[in-house]
Amino acid sequence: MSAPGEYRELLAEIAAGTRLHYANQGSQDPDLDLLEGDRSYAAGLQKLAQMGDLAATRTLGDAISAIAQAHADGDPAAADRAWQQAMERLAE
Repeated sequence: MSAPGEYRELLAEIAAGTRLHYANQGSQDPDLDLLEGDRSYAAGLQKLAQMGDLAATRTLGDAISAIAQAHADGDPAAADRAWQQAMERLAE
């Protein structure tokens, strides 16, 4: 999958979900950011599922999981690598 058009939009939604989950320091309402991040993740994955691109849906679901684990482990660099690896797989 390349990232033209509709893919670019849904990847931006998933990336926004990640930022809302993990880069919201100083937010006035971190709980609301977390919920909005969940909504962004779900919206992006739903679009992929509706497009029938199950391989990309799986790749991004796995990336979201790996990013969450990396942040739980206190390793934001591993989270960045997980996202980059997902983007590379999707570009193939």
